[in-house]
Amino acid sequence: MANSSRYSTKSVIKNFIEEEGGIENIHAQDFPRNEQQIRNLKRKMKDDDTDEITEILHEFDVQRNNFIRKIDIRPDFIVVLTSDQQLKDLNRFCTRHPCSILGIDPTFHFGEFDVTVTTYRNPMLQDITPGKKMLNTSPVFVGPVCVHKKKTQTYFTFFSTLIAKEKELRNMKAIGTDGEVALANASLMALESATQLRCFNHIQRNIKNKLQEIGVSKENKKIVISDIFGSLADTALRYAGLVDCLANIEFDQKLETLQEKWDTLSPDFYMWFKRHYADNFKSHVIQSVRNVAGLSRSECYTTNDNESMNSALQKVCGKNKTLPSFLKELKDFIKTQENQFSLAIVQQGHLRLKEEFQNLEVPISTWATWDPSERKKHISKVNNYIAKAKENCSRIYTPLEVTNGLSSSPDSCVIQAADPCKTHEVLQDDTRSAIRELGSTETEFCDRSLKLAWYKLEDPILGNATDMPTQCIPIMRCASTAPIWLNGTLPKNNGDVEKIKACKRGFLSCCDNEFRIDVKNCGTFNVYHLSPLSSCMGRYCTVGRAKCKPGTSSESGYEPCLKANVTFNVKPRIMPHIPATDIKAKDRNLTFRCAGSYYSYRTMTFDIKYMIDGIEIPSNTSNLSYSDILTRGALKAPDWTVTGRTLGFKLVNPQVTVFAGESAKIDIVSTVPVACFTVNNKRRDCHLRFEMHDFKEDGNDACNNSDTTKPSACGLIMDGWNWNRPTSMYVTTLRNPKYQTEYTAIVKLRCITETTDKLWKFLKVPDVKVLIRNPVTRNYYAHCMSNEDPNIHTSDGSFYSHYGIGEFVLYAHKNKSINVNVIHQPVSGTGSIIVNCAVAVQAASDVFVIYGCDKKNKWFIRRLNCDKSHGAYLDIFERNEGREYEIHLPTGTRVKVSIRPRGNLDIDVFPSTAELGNSHGLCGDFNGVRGDDFVDRNGKIISQANFKKHWSVNPIESLFVLKSRTERLSRPFFYCKCIKAAHHEFNDRADCSWKESYPLCQPKSWSPNKCYFRHKRDTSLEDEGEAFDVHVDKVVYKDVPSDVLKWKNGWNESSALDHCTKVLHESEIYKKCSAVEGLEDSLSVKGCVNDIRVSGTTDFAEQSIRAFKSSCINEVQLNTSLWRQDSKTVGSNLLDDIVENDCPNDCNVNMSKRGNCVNGFCQCFSGFAGGDCSVSTNQPPALTATFTENKCDVNKTICMEVPVFGTNFHKSQYLQCRFQQKELNHTDSGDKDTTHLLNARMISFAEIACPLPDNLRNRKRRSTDPLSPKAFLISITTTGKSFSNQMPVIIYDSACSDCEITGTSMKCNPKNNICVVEDKCYSLSSTKCENTDAKDKSKSMLWIIGAALGGIAITAIVIVVLAKLKRRNGPKRLSIPDLSQSAIYQAPKSTEYSY
Repeated sequence: MANSSRYSTKSVIKNFIEEEGGIENIHAQDFPRNEQQIRNLKRKMKDDDTDEITEILHEFDVQRNNFIRKIDIRPDFIVVLTSDQQLKDLNRFCTRHPCSILGIDPTFHFGEFDVTVTTYRNPMLQDITPGKKMLNTSPVFVGPVCVHKKKTQTYFTFFSTLIAKEKELRNMKAIGTDGEVALANASLMALESATQLRCFNHIQRNIKNKLQEIGVSKENKKIVISDIFGSLADTALRYAGLVDCLANIEFDQKLETLQEKWDTLSPDFYMWFKRHYADNFKSHVIQSVRNVAGLSRSECYTTNDNESMNSALQKVCGKNKTLPSFLKELKDFIKTQENQFSLAIVQQGHLRLKEEFQNLEVPISTWATWDPSERKKHISKVNNYIAKAKENCSRIYTPLEVTNGLSSSPDSCVIQAADPCKTHEVLQDDTRSAIRELGSTETEFCDRSLKLAWYKLEDPILGNATDMPTQCIPIMRCASTAPIWLNGTLPKNNGDVEKIKACKRGFLSCCDNEFRIDVKNCGTFNVYHLSPLSSCMGRYCTVGRAKCKPGTSSESGYEPCLKANVTFNVKPRIMPHIPATDIKAKDRNLTFRCAGSYYSYRTMTFDIKYMIDGIEIPSNTSNLSYSDILTRGALKAPDWTVTGRTLGFKLVNPQVTVFAGESAKIDIVSTVPVACFTVNNKRRDCHLRFEMHDFKEDGNDACNNSDTTKPSACGLIMDGWNWNRPTSMYVTTLRNPKYQTEYTAIVKLRCITETTDKLWKFLKVPDVKVLIRNPVTRNYYAHCMSNEDPNIHTSDGSFYSHYGIGEFVLYAHKNKSINVNVIHQPVSGTGSIIVNCAVAVQAASDVFVIYGCDKKNKWFIRRLNCDKSHGAYLDIFERNEGREYEIHLPTGTRVKVSIRPRGNLDIDVFPSTAELGNSHGLCGDFNGVRGDDFVDRNGKIISQANFKKHWSVNPIESLFVLKSRTERLSRPFFYCKCIKAAHHEFNDRADCSWKESYPLCQPKSWSPNKCYFRHKRDTSLEDEGEAFDVHVDKVVYKDVPSDVLKWKNGWNESSALDHCTKVLHESEIYKKCSAVEGLEDSLSVKGCVNDIRVSGTTDFAEQSIRAFKSSCINEVQLNTSLWRQDSKTVGSNLLDDIVENDCPNDCNVNMSKRGNCVNGFCQCFSGFAGGDCSVSTNQPPALTATFTENKCDVNKTICMEVPVFGTNFHKSQYLQCRFQQKELNHTDSGDKDTTHLLNARMISFAEIACPLPDNLRNRKRRSTDPLSPKAFLISITTTGKSFSNQMPVIIYDSACSDCEITGTSMKCNPKNNICVVEDKCYSLSSTKCENTDAKDKSKSMLWIIGAALGGIAITAIVIVVLAKLKRRNGPKRLSIPDLSQSAIYQAPKSTEYSY
């Protein structure tokens, strides 16, 4: 599909906008702005396509399934869907006369896919629904369906596939479409002999729109429409229109006679119609064409059948389903359609065979006596029946036809409805008896759901016909408080039909509500045309005997009854039962019998009641003889499945205990038999597939929200023949990062197999509780840190100084795609001070980047590849307005990153116990042993000198270089994957070890940095995420001078050690944490000493405090014993004192207190703001840069927002962006400043997103004047009064001009030798410019653009030479400033703006 226009840039952008719900929902950084981002989107679309196809192949076995007939992925995606019966129907109804027209209309969209639906009418059937019955209407059936993504070659493939499956379809008689070019061309090529019809409605609507567009009045419009489509003079005569012509020559002659008439109404319409529709009418519309297709003059083709079927499919199949589930629902829909035809054979449902086919009908009573083979044979006979051709008798002839001798007398044609005496329903219900009283505890019935039909009423005892009562009856009869009787006389003679008043009995009158019903005399019985009631209560009554009430009895069970005096001493028991296993058997579904010793009571009748969970299940198991107890007395699926309860399974071990990381064995066994079947006495496959649809581990931690796994291939397969034997599966458990000895997990299973017994469909197994024992491994040194500079404390507690420049692997998992990469670079102006300026944390395809290596105070912070196609594998929390982040990895490892005021990064990695022996990098080989940290990727110990270079990152593997990152990132992983799972089967071993543990609780003062799955409400200018790119020079490895570790400014080892120890021991955090078991201060002090050695100053001394504090907080979070409030130990209040009251920078700036720390949040003093109170509200913000380097090219992106970077930003209700726009005027040089003040959006402490004013927004590329760059200045306010410095920005089209900002000027160079076609610039070598005459030039026009940016004058001179345009075959000549057509520009001079 790579070469398909499906993946053209235009299509990719369109798809992206539609996924986001419209341009208004797209965040600036999410929108693609360069070629690489477009390629990423293309790759995502292809991956999505492949995922869909893989799932389809998984759900449907193409070789065995007679529904999916073709699946192609390349060159064009297409799925062809049709059943065997649909192909047979098209053959017998659409390839011979009288024919059914195959309608095709691709108007049904399903997400990324187009669904083209075909329809045909079944001429053997008629719809007896009221309103349709009188019309003798044949029902519309859905035909073959095509799911595709292109509308060119796929249509031809669709038709070719159908012909390959049913060769007779090449003789298709007629096809109807709405005229779509691709569809029409494909049908013409594949089905050459078919008559091509066009939809009248579409044509008429297009013509009416054209008449309205050219200003034709309403009255004149009616005249033209009647000339084309004809009109009614009265109820009997219809005047002919153009559509009624019987030959092409007649059409041409008649159209020519209309020219003068139409020209007086509208001069342009006649030529338009002749050019666009004359040939179309002659080929697809006029009467001669319709005659060939079997349509009369009064009949026309429309796509109404297709549109109604599309609507029905959308309702049945739903809007939010996946493609595989949609295909399954479609298959069920088609199966239901085919079943309706079968029901018509036995006079059931809303369809009946037409009179000429009623010899194929079988009464339901006869059908009941046939065995399955006889039934199947007859259905096959009807399904393959081909009707003989009959003359069309519905034709109406025009006066012109009669005059020209073209007509003959039409045959008479009489269509009769089926006789209700022959085709009717039967009502045989003893509760409808008019003499039966409704008991106080009995259930009341209502006929609101009764099917509209003709009914014969029968006595339930004798089976003979009975009637409705014709005299008033008391209330509370017929099992209703409002019984219905007839107030009139029944018809007396055979064939008579009477419309009789029906009365609903009320409490105060015999006829509280009345309506009429039809009654027909059929000789020996009457039939009643009964309709469902509009409201309850109410029920149609019959003249018949009533059943004996509880406590009374008779031989028949009906009145007259005597009081019963019976002692019954039987203890019944439930017995599940499968009546039969032969596939030909009528009833093979699970039933329940009420077993017991009833023989001594065999002369009595029995009422059996079934209860589930103490609730009685309504069932027809009353008045049973002894011989009926195990047959009619059985509880069948339709009775008990409607309650919403399901039966089925028990767990061999409801609770399983395992050690963390081990596999838990889960055994389930069915409590009831499975409805398996045999063929020719041989057992057929009978397996139930159970999917693990949910896996939750809580770790006894209420704040952790468990993840729910997606539908997967994890599960087990049960043999239905051995239903009472246990079946097993295994689930690998996760670890808990805290020091907890045990915690729990819940496993959920559900059945996804559809058998003939609907019991099993989506049946859920009781939850399995897994108790996980978690041996605690204490490693006090499991903390790798690099605070601002590359003084690194390894995970095992070693310390070393790493001085190298470039990108390095700080921490990486040995077996999983988990990495923490950093960039080290020297501080500007120094050669010895190396700092952390960037970090990228990766888990699978989810990458979080913090980058600040380019300009001071320009921090790029984004989450990349976090969307539906890639998945979210990182849990990220932030605080202090984006200065601090905590990233939780799937393995339980945590990475904490802080952006320091000096512009450097503190990076702390806290490995989980699951990482022991599984991680390496600059943090060392984490195995709990000091001294062996310096190892390479293969685990070999190397020297420290080689160690730092070994863990540098080759630019082709960089997480910061766009091209490298794109190639490196893999597809997302399923947390619980199946080991060696077969393509179409479940595997009973689920490995959940990708996510090895759950993260710790989110601290109070931290908020989640969520992964927004392509539905962001806020939109911005650039998709900085996937397009984020760093120059290779930033990541390539470089050595540093060898003298970097020399002591400076009089410092030595002893003096530095004394100073650092004093700073740490005098801190508040040291006083709180020094007594915590296992904490050491030596590593923190070593880092401080080394900083003094390299810098020669004490500027970095406070790092020792931060390092010690990080270690302390980590220990308190993991060690739950320190959380106890009733303990007298040192840790009794550490959770609150340290973790919950941990405020950003302790609300201090340069050791100066600016606020109070309260519950983890800084309450800033007056004059200060921000998460750590570092922002002075008395100072305005200061802007340093924009993300796009102050330019937005409308040729490459959509310009809606401008992200700006700077300092002194903070959240405020007054946060706004001010735009000083320059009005570019080509007639004078006067200044026309326009100022806009718009609400801004804070991205982080260092970034603000400024939405462009509405008149500057470029919602569509190149939607503005391509030759007029827009220049303006941006400034920010957080108070609404004082504003920041101004930042220049240009919006321009790179196809028309080149713009750059240097120093204090903005310069634009218009490009030479270009043409402008429909507001787009093209090189003269482009074919777009071929219709432009460059030689015939008009006089040049001088444009003077005057503006003043920031109070400083800006002038612009653009010389624009307009070429005259040819009138023929080319755009019309237009003058400036109308650039909607084509012009040639040669303007070598540049436009420069000073500010």
